[in-house]
Amino acid sequence: DGAMSEELDLLISRYLDGHAILARPASLGYRLRREMARHPVALAVAWVVVAATIVGGALAVRRTRESVRDEERRREVEAQLDIAGQRLSVAEGLQYGDGASLARVWEEAEKAVSPLEKALALDPRHARANALMGRTMALRGRGEDAIRHFTAALDVEPRLASARLGRGRILLARFHAQ
Repeated sequence: DGAMSEELDLLISRYLDGHAILARPASLGYRLRREMARHPVALAVAWVVVAATIVGGALAVRRTRESVRDEERRREVEAQLDIAGQRLSVAEGLQYGDGASLARVWEEAEKAVSPLEKALALDPRHARANALMGRTMALRGRGEDAIRHFTAALDVEPRLASARLGRGRILLARFHAQ
């Protein structure tokens, strides 16, 4: 009986001191709780590292998605500008080339408007899109709209020669008309 009471006293004192009971193996939960109680600072640091890793990963995924979306938008803008540029070249060729009627030039220039509107809807500050729209509006005889688009292009790219030249031509024509 004495040995049993000593063993029971030992088990109770180990339990009260937060040590494993020898009668059974320490469970994983018990061992984790014990280590967390013994090392609270290390536990806090581990939680901070885990939280930072999760937040950093989420931000990286978000930025990657934004980059992919931006690249897709850029490609779509460029595709629309290529279409508009080809249509505008035809209209300008008619204007300066074989003496086509003004109505025919306007008709061809109008074909450039839709892809330019799509490009500007995707990126309203795109310098080349605004410059091409300015050229298109100038061909259509819409000087105010042309100046507005040339100016928008120059706000983004002040040295864009096509926008400077286009705006200058319209302003010079106005001066001579006065």
